[in-house]
Amino acid sequence: MYSNGRNESTFHCLRNIVMEHQELIRYVEDVKKSLKWYLFGEFLVKSYQITVSLVNVIHATSKGEIVFFMFILIGLLIQVMMVYYNANELSLKSTNLSLRIFQAKWYDQCSEVVRSLSIVMARTQRPLVLSIGDFRVIDNELIVNIFKAGYTFLVYQKM
Repeated sequence: MYSNGRNESTFHCLRNIVMEHQELIRYVEDVKKSLKWYLFGEFLVKSYQITVSLVNVIHATSKGEIVFFMFILIGLLIQVMMVYYNANELSLKSTNLSLRIFQAKWYDQCSEVVRSLSIVMARTQRPLVLSIGDFRVIDNELIVNIFKAGYTFLVYQKM
């Protein structure tokens, strides 16, 4: 079955990695199911809070108020960035895994290792993502959309 001990060791190590990868996929899917509606609510609330903070900064009457509302706005932006940046990183890392495997010297391995790597590459074609409800995947573009929504609310607020 194996041509030498090195290939057998490689196969067993790879098998453990594949099993851990399957466990990671299940874990992320469970987290996604558990958090999708929470993240949807947070998206709505944070969008509104950012808009209100922008309105407060614009309508502030003193430097102290401007500084206070700017700190609130910065705090909100940091909260949004922490969640959405890490969700985006999850997606990027999961899609890059297939490329990393393909770039490795997989063709020098025994057929069992090549088959296992092919299975992992097939699984990584669908990225691991978090979403807001059933509506949208969380990525960096979503952060831009939050700012656009805040600006839109701000424009309608002035009308």
